[in-house]
Amino acid sequence: MSRVAMSTPINNILVVCSGNTCRSPVAALFLRALLAKHNDGEWDVRSAGYKPIPGQPIWQIAHQGIEAAAQRHGLDWDELLTQVVAHKSRSVRTVIAPQHPHPFVPSTVLFMEQDRLVPIRDTLRVVLPEMDEPNWVLLNVRDCAYNKWEARGFPAEADEPGYDECEREYSRLCTTLARRMAYLSTYPQLLETSSSPFSIYE
Repeated sequence: MSRVAMSTPINNILVVCSGNTCRSPVAALFLRALLAKHNDGEWDVRSAGYKPIPGQPIWQIAHQGIEAAAQRHGLDWDELLTQVVAHKSRSVRTVIAPQHPHPFVPSTVLFMEQDRLVPIRDTLRVVLPEMDEPNWVLLNVRDCAYNKWEARGFPAEADEPGYDECEREYSRLCTTLARRMAYLSTYPQLLETSSSPFSIYE
């Protein structure tokens, strides 16, 4: 076993999407809170994008959906809001920090779409070529709302046409992410011993 792999804690979880502005940071904050609520032990849950624009916040249009999903799962919204506001999008390389004496080496990687497995895996192998293969958990969460509104013109402000409709779509996305993270927090062994990849479906 490699030197890097030997130092990998079993509770290092990396959640990855493309831009790290909605799906992965929202999933990470829900998983972090739900694991703390339902399980003993320490879990280091981080999020990253494999092709982000660094420094971007979680989209404002998703905030209402995050709050509603948090309340449904009995989570402290004020605490989560602090994390939401503080978030800035980061790349996989930035999160792992391979140049650091103790890089963040994920034992489990949560990813959103099946066709993203190869680019994410390739990115990890470039960043940390000596790491052992992590557990892979496929969440099956596509950002259909973004794909739709990107073509129509993304309504970033509340007074723009389509904002309410887009906000409802992102509320559904947040509901789905929270539900999947609740499932994983109920069965945390899936984060430790899953097949490669283990898939979560409704």
